[in-house]
Amino acid sequence: MTIVLGRERRDELRAMARDLRREGGRPAERLADGLRAVAARRADRDTKRWFERIEAERRRLVRSTDVLTRNGGKVESTVGAVAKKASVSPEHAWTLWQLTRRVGASRVLEMGTCVGVSGSYLAAASGGGRPGGGTLRTLEGHEDRAEVARDTFRRLGLEDAEVVVGTFTRTLPGALDGGPYDLVFVDGHHDGNATLRYVDQIRAASRPGAVLVLDDITWSDSMAAAWTEVQRRLSASAHADLGRVGVVVLGADDAWS
Repeated sequence: MTIVLGRERRDELRAMARDLRREGGRPAERLADGLRAVAARRADRDTKRWFERIEAERRRLVRSTDVLTRNGGKVESTVGAVAKKASVSPEHAWTLWQLTRRVGASRVLEMGTCVGVSGSYLAAASGGGRPGGGTLRTLEGHEDRAEVARDTFRRLGLEDAEVVVGTFTRTLPGALDGGPYDLVFVDGHHDGNATLRYVDQIRAASRPGAVLVLDDITWSDSMAAAWTEVQRRLSASAHADLGRVGVVVLGADDAWS
């Protein structure tokens, strides 16, 4: 299996990794290792097997004409339309997979389950597909999507993937009480001010070295501003702007202000 990252993109990632190593410090070194892994094009046998299985599930989901409703019963769309529009791409999944594997994340939290594609990659990468492996807790606002995701996890044998339904405001505090987590993927409620509140809560409940992945940092002006503010407020952490995704490895001396 080959993940098609263009040469220019791979060179950019390697240059970021070199800059981080020159910056020094454990968070920067940890993030540099992750970026070098993302820049690689070769996959081991286990990675190939999981990508093939999860991509087969994606194709099944995209073909589904089952109707999804929002909370309250209003028709939203079909499973297929949502899976096609809202699920992470294989290239994006590769980034999540490699970061999770490289930093040795065994406890993962996801905010924004959708139909379970990104969660499947996170759960499998953390070792959730084997006895005694990692765990994934993923938060979803809509019961219909959550039930599709649960079925996706069951079909893949990811028994340690748990879906919690409710708004992030309601579910995130309880999820963080069940931490700490090695990696947190924030992919929902694309509002800059809300994102800053979530990052503050996550930081306060996390240990140094935890990885925070913020999706869709270019979604809107407010999300771009939030990413800039996250970097300013977490100045003792290591940061990488991957275009669509912002990655932070938390430092020991950060005090959110």
